[in-house]
Amino acid sequence: EGVSAQYTCSEQEVFEGPPVICVRTTQTSTSMTMTATLTTTVLVLCSQGLPLVAGVDASDCANKLTGDTCTLTCSGAYEGEPAVYTCSNLNGLGLFAGSGPSCK
Repeated sequence: EGVSAQYTCSEQEVFEGPPVICVRTTQTSTSMTMTATLTTTVLVLCSQGLPLVAGVDASDCANKLTGDTCTLTCSGAYEGEPAVYTCSNLNGLGLFAGSGPSCK
């Protein structure tokens, strides 16, 4: 299981660039005439979902967080096209999604 972290962005704070992406959502209470803005982002370290087989170099995928991408390549005497994987948060579990490479 990956390590998770939670960041909160206020209107005075600005997070730029990967891996932190802040999304603003607005919630309105029906019992009060108050509107609050809540912004949160949950980052998860990806640790599963890569094809770890002979001839595949996954070193570019180390320490990737939600939303990051990495490239798997063929190594040594193996040949084939590289493949891009994306780190996703699946219910708090950091999981890579992608297909390939086919190293021969």
